[in-house]
Amino acid sequence: MGNDFAAIKEENFARFRRDFDGQRPVCSGLPVQIWLETTTRCNLRCRICPRRYGPADEGRDMPVEVFRRIEEALFPALTHIELQGWGEPMFAENFEMFYESARRHGIRVSFITNGTLLTREWLERFVRDGVGLMLSVDAARDATLRDLRGIGLDRIESAIRQYNEIKSAMPASRSNLHIVFVGIRRNIEQLPELVERAATQWHAASLLVVHLQRAGLPAEVQAEHLANNPDLADAVFGEAFDLARNLGLMLELPPLFGRRPEADARRQAMAAEAEKQSFHYCGLGLFRSLDPRSPYPNRCPDPWLKAYIEINGSVRPCCAYGRVFGNAARQPFGEIWNGPLYQRLRRKIHSRIPPLFCRECNIIYGITGGNPDACMARLGRWDRAMVWAQWAKRKWHVFQERRAK
Repeated sequence: MGNDFAAIKEENFARFRRDFDGQRPVCSGLPVQIWLETTTRCNLRCRICPRRYGPADEGRDMPVEVFRRIEEALFPALTHIELQGWGEPMFAENFEMFYESARRHGIRVSFITNGTLLTREWLERFVRDGVGLMLSVDAARDATLRDLRGIGLDRIESAIRQYNEIKSAMPASRSNLHIVFVGIRRNIEQLPELVERAATQWHAASLLVVHLQRAGLPAEVQAEHLANNPDLADAVFGEAFDLARNLGLMLELPPLFGRRPEADARRQAMAAEAEKQSFHYCGLGLFRSLDPRSPYPNRCPDPWLKAYIEINGSVRPCCAYGRVFGNAARQPFGEIWNGPLYQRLRRKIHSRIPPLFCRECNIIYGITGGNPDACMARLGRWDRAMVWAQWAKRKWHVFQERRAK
């Protein structure tokens, strides 16, 4: 049935390329990809997740009526969907409905999961349907994983073994396995071990390393952020990068902390490696800046390419952008997609002073190339003053919001 939408999707992707290449503020098509938050519920209480320390809120799922509006408006044109948000996607009561709807519409599915709900039946469906399966694994050793997540490594490895058995029986499958690792002080020295295991035993396609998100965490957990251990983090990142390159594993790392010559050389090597890879979820490579004088090395396609939709229908341009652009449960999606906020973002993102959320982005295909500090260092005095003004404005808005509460 997905083939019925193939021509629509092909035309929509062509429109995206024309709009993005022309840097048009008004898009002629619809998003190629969305992140759809199916639930904010989770079956774990991980040490590094704010849910563990907040109010006893079990979360909720996306209402069916909200999903149906999004499905009708966007699914025929979508190429890729990430069933991802604040919770564990497979814990959603209607996960099968979300998944099967995407499959019927010929949309490639991916999502991050803690792996605890991966049955053999689901793995067979995922491999058959070419799902991009991203497993969240924050340790290479059982004791550390139990400490951080409350589950043993054997449970994760059992699911991975089954996945690889099934995939070996379906060699034509487009499905692939990715590992996501949140690096903190207590687990970072295990990263090279995880790289080796992901490459040689788990046969993963890639390993993504991300920093701890500190908001909502107690001080003792925030203290484990790698920014407090920069030399150790840089040394381990370097070792892991060299090992991954030798093993043929695609490794995406956050920016290095150090400003020493060896750190700069490592950054250049990582950037060169990234040029060879398609890091973007839609299989797109890096889009380099067309202005050699720009302090920002990349052009980000996301404002023309995708949207992040929360369980209540709220729409953001990406998961890291702090501002809501509209609500797909209450507005026609085109009204949001080509509304004043999206148009302003498209005009500003590749300007001298892009939005602050974009300037702070750590994603390798974002405008900063995954290294916002280096971009800041390349700014002239006037542009740097403008960035400081953006920071001051944001702090003022946060203060006003807290005062209103």
